[in-house]
Amino acid sequence: MKAMKFWLLMAVMVVAIAAHARKNDDPEMRHVRLTMMDGKQIEGYIPKKYMGWALEYQVRLAENPDGKKAKKYDAEKVTKMEWLALTEEHPEGEVWEHCQTIARNSIRTVKEDRLMELLYRGKNASVYQVHVFLPGNGINTGNSWATWYALKPNGQERAFILYNATLGKMGSLDRQFKDQKEYEGLKDYILEWWNKDKSLARKQLNDGVAIFSHIYDEWKAASSKQ
Repeated sequence: MKAMKFWLLMAVMVVAIAAHARKNDDPEMRHVRLTMMDGKQIEGYIPKKYMGWALEYQVRLAENPDGKKAKKYDAEKVTKMEWLALTEEHPEGEVWEHCQTIARNSIRTVKEDRLMELLYRGKNASVYQVHVFLPGNGINTGNSWATWYALKPNGQERAFILYNATLGKMGSLDRQFKDQKEYEGLKDYILEWWNKDKSLARKQLNDGVAIFSHIYDEWKAASSKQ
């Protein structure tokens, strides 16, 4: 069983790596449209050399696929970024939206504006993919980027970074929910779900990240009855 899980994981990784490589190599896969905070829309191509994790914080666009000069746009000024090439994975187009997060690896509470890939749009909250830097801690090599999930209540700027799919454990949530009195109790509700049966929680996540949106719906409904 463990061997089967290993090979299934490897297969998923190969597909993900192949898709990322295809996006980098094909200029049309890097064709995007930005919607700015003032409503203005800008279309262009992301040069291959700027296709990295920093894309969440700053987008550089050239006017054509082979453009040498690229203008930069900071995430704080962008409402959303739409990838114009339709794929099997994103038949309606991939969308990244502006969110505000709290940096995890900072002594002080530092707010960050960034663009994050929308994975699921729920009735009351949406789920995003976010890349988190993991510094070395003396146990692992660290200094690497990991893919996590984030939950953002619809209509709000703040997105709560919740789950590390690579390490398979819940991250520290205290800083994420600090000064968010409107969501008091949500952190404990999420942790209660996670700690009740971690094997089941992982299975629910593997079945789809919409589970975070559903948990938010449950918490919101329970809170309204109090």
